Amino acid sequence: MKKRVFTILICILLGFSGCTFEASEEIPELIDPSGTEASCSQVVRGPFCTTEVYEGFTAPETTELSFDREGSIQEILSCPGSYVEEGDPLLKLDTAQEEQKAADLENELEAFKAELAYQQALHENRMEYLQTEKKELAEKSGTGSSEYRLKQLDIEEADLTYEKSIRDLENNLEKTKRSLKETQEQIRQGTITAEHSGYFYPASEIAEDTYVQRGKTVCYITKEDSLVFTTSYLDEATLKNCTLSALIHGSSYEVSVIPLSAEERSALSF
Repeated sequence: MKKRVFTILICILLGFSGCTFEASEEIPELIDPSGTEASCSQVVRGPFCTTEVYEGFTAPETTELSFDREGSIQEILSCPGSYVEEGDPLLKLDTAQEEQKAADLENELEAFKAELAYQQALHENRMEYLQTEKKELAEKSGTGSSEYRLKQLDIEEADLTYEKSIRDLENNLEKTKRSLKETQEQIRQGTITAEHSGYFYPASEIAEDTYVQRGKTVCYITKEDSLVFTTSYLDEATLKNCTLSALIHGSSYEVSVIPLSAEERSALSF
C-alpha cells in the first residue's frame, strides 16, 4: 500500500514539472508598458470649420496723391493711363503769383547783397581817410591835442554808424532769404511728382482750372507688384478667427484685410 502511494505522488510531481516547462515556451516575456500617460490624455472636440466663398475682382494697388497746399490746377502734365517713372511731374497748380513774388525777392536779395558790399567798401575808404587825417594831426599837434581827440571820436562814431547799418542790412537780407525760401516751398508744393513707377490716373473730377483743397486725392499711381482683391463688405465678426485666401486663375494667394476708411464707412451706412 505504501508503495502505490509513492508512485502516484511521483507522477503528479512529474506532471506538474512537465506542464511548467511547456508554458515557458508558449508565453513570451512581457515588455514594460510605456505611453500610458498619452493614452489617458483628454480629447477635446474642436469647432466645426466651414468654407464660405465670395466672388470679387482684382485690381492693382494704387498710391493716392494730393497737394500740400490749396489752389487751382493749371495743367495735367501726364496723360491719363500713361506709364510714368519715379519723379515725373503729374499735376501742377497755378503758381504765377508765387513765381512772381519769388522773382521779386531774388532781385531784392541781390540788391541787399550789393548794398552790403557797397557799404563795406565805402566804410573801408572812409576809415582809411580818417586814419590818414588822424596820423597827420598826431604829427602836427601831437596825440594829446583836442583836434586829435576829436578825430578819434569821429573814427569811433563812424565805426558805430557802420556797424548799425550793416546789422540792419544783414537782418533784411536774412528776412528776405526766409521769405524767398517759403515762397519757393509754396511753388514746389504746387507740383505733384510720381512717388514710384506705375500707371497714372487723375481723379474723375479733376480737370484744368479745378480748385482743390490741401490733402484731397487728385490722382493715383498703380503699384505693379501688388494687387487688391475686392469683394462684398464683410464685418469684423465674420472675419474673426478666419483664414483668408483668394483663388485667382487656379492659384491661391494669401489675403490681408484692408479696413474701410471713415469716408467709406459713411458711404456704406447711407
